[in-house]
Formats: sequence, structure tokens, C-alpha cells
Amino acid sequence: MLKKNGKKIICVAGFSGSGKTTASKTMKRYLGNTVRINGDLFMFDAIPLLPKESEKIFGEPVDTDDGLDYLIRFTHKLTSQTTKDYIFMARPYVNKKVIETANNLALEQGIDFIIADCIALPNLDVWKQADYRVVVMPKSWEVLVKRLIQRGKETGTDVADVAVAENRRFAVEEEISIAIATNVDHIIYNNYDEQLEEDVKILCEKIKNL
Repeated sequence: MLKKNGKKIICVAGFSGSGKTTASKTMKRYLGNTVRINGDLFMFDAIPLLPKESEKIFGEPVDTDDGLDYLIRFTHKLTSQTTKDYIFMARPYVNKKVIETANNLALEQGIDFIIADCIALPNLDVWKQADYRVVVMPKSWEVLVKRLIQRGKETGTDVADVAVAENRRFAVEEEISIAIATNVDHIIYNNYDEQLEEDVKILCEKIKNL
């Protein structure tokens, strides 16, 4: 359970490539006295901690302590179903680590807000217990897919074709849709331009007045 100690907990969720990290970092800048928890890193950590489960999903033995490295090597196996299975496998660990980290940060002085962002947040306890829940959505799926492909080409380690990009989208579409329908306080529609910062700035003023 979250022990907020007077701090405000903000959860940010969204599709891979939707801009949730950019939104979170921008929120941190405008809110002030804010720390950010990158929940996606805990998802990578779950792979070497759950080697049998990971091997069952990807069909390859876990031979590294670097979950991100493992995921990158087998990114071609990230169909919508394997991505769903991976997120489902990692959820309990992510939930535990985000709550532990938030509770430790809540004990520190000089912090008013704690932001946690992760693709898997909407189905976690931390999402339900947060003070404010934000979903970042692309204004169009076409723009999201193009962004994922471009990012993949630039890094050489991510999505590099339409099929994989579409799989990333479909894997979390259901839970993001459920979050929007049942338990979200604000939706940011991202067109990947300067409007995102303006929208986040307005949102932060609202959060400050909670």
C-alpha cells in the first residue's frame, strides 16, 4: 500500500511511443519539488528475476542479468500476444517496486510530488491508489506507428517495421481503453509538437490545486 506521507502521487500511462516519458519529464519541470519513477525499467528487471516465465514467453533461455538486452535481442518475437504475456508476467514485480520506491521517496524532505510512469500501470494497485491518473494518447495511430518505426531506425534496437509497431499498439490497447473508461483523471492527446508542453503546463496548474 502507498504510504504517501503528505506527498501527491501521480501516475502516467500510455502506449509505447505515446509520449508518456516526455509528458512525465515535463510535468516534473513545471510542478517543481518532484521526483520521477520510471516503471518501465522495473519491467526489464523482471526478466532475469523470472527466467522460466520469460523463456516460456519468448522461447529462449534467459542468459543475462540485463533484461533490456534480452528484450532487444528477441524484439522480433514481440507479437501482440507475447507482449501481453510479458506485461502480465511483470505486473506484480512492477507494482511492488513502484510502491516500494514511492514509499521511500515519500519519507524524504523537499518533495511534494512523485510521478510514476509505465506502460503497465492501469492494472496495478498503485494506479488505483494514486492521487491523479494521466493517460497519454497519440492523436492518430498512424503518427504513433511512424514514430515507433523512426525511433527504431535511429536506435537500431527498437521497432523498425510496421508489423512490430502495430503489435506494440495492440498489446496494450485493451488495458489503456479500460483505464480511460473507468479510472482516469486526465487524457493528453499528443500530436508530437509544442502543444504537448502547453497542455502539460495547464495540467500541472490543476494538479497543484488538488
